[in-house]
Amino acid sequence: MRIIYVLFLSICLAAITFVVLNDKFAPPLEPTVTQFLETIKAGEVSSALLYFGDISCSCPPKEGYGAYLKYESGLEPNLAFLVGHNFQVGPLAKTELHEKFRYTFPWEKPTSFSVSVPLLFEAARYSPIFLPLSLAFGRNLELAEFQKFIDNPNLDCSRGLTLRLRPSLEPGLIKLPQAQGDGSPATAEANLYITPSDPGQVLTPGGDRIPHDELAKRLPKLRQVVLHLKLERRGSLTPWLISHFHLSDAIVQIEGLAPVRLRDEQIHN
Repeated sequence: MRIIYVLFLSICLAAITFVVLNDKFAPPLEPTVTQFLETIKAGEVSSALLYFGDISCSCPPKEGYGAYLKYESGLEPNLAFLVGHNFQVGPLAKTELHEKFRYTFPWEKPTSFSVSVPLLFEAARYSPIFLPLSLAFGRNLELAEFQKFIDNPNLDCSRGLTLRLRPSLEPGLIKLPQAQGDGSPATAEANLYITPSDPGQVLTPGGDRIPHDELAKRLPKLRQVVLHLKLERRGSLTPWLISHFHLSDAIVQIEGLAPVRLRDEQIHN
């Protein structure tokens, strides 16, 4: 009986020691976030995809996690505007989330954190252009409607903000899928704001097109946004996975004018 008791205590002690050592030598969270953002900046999409996942439902988007990194998916929020571009990363802030996950053994205890990272954009390096809603989905705009957006960048801001952030207005950025539906006007209208496309045209009262390079000079540029990530893992020695993300506190600026803070409700998932 004494042998069984000693054996039981030894197993308990070994389990506790394993958990303590796991916590001590577990890979820290901060390098995971830094490495993820570096792969995004480098345009290494296949490597960036390895950072996505979750420990509960295993619920990637229908097109896979790659849908978060390309305009063509139409998913909002989206990180396509960051891929392959030189943005700056501010100081990271993290908060542990005390969620209830099921687990069997102590060394499998799940952990999750909410992480916030400011992303900064300099005109000399990279500052995404913020397009009016219609223009970002391929529709033409009258000059008067375009000017309304210039006067108030928050106009229609509740729809597709990150899909409207573009590195340039040059055609070819977005690979359009084949048109779907029955070809009726009703179907075309219903699909209008589902998938973004290359920018439409801005037309003067006389019907002339304003060149895209001139439009780019007039449009607001993103100066700052906060990226919020939820990271989780099962057990201390397993890698951190990004299960959710959203953006907030976006600030845009038109050259020569004061910065404008965009409303937050349009960039939460």
